[in-house]
Amino acid sequence: MLLTVLIILLLINILPALYFGKKYLNLKKNESGDKEFERLSDSMMNADKVIIPLSIIIVIILYFIQN
Repeated sequence: MLLTVLIILLLINILPALYFGKKYLNLKKNESGDKEFERLSDSMMNADKVIIPLSIIIVIILYFIQN
């Protein structure tokens, strides 16, 4: 059970990092302008608004399940 939750937490945090990393490398490779990088940064911030609370909720649920 604990291992499953840890894997889920890793996936929740790693998948967006890989996605945004790939987007960043594509922008860098295409020598895109500042507007595109700014848009990517805003998109990353919006994703963090979902990912961080979701991770915290999963940890709290796990804590209550274990007790």
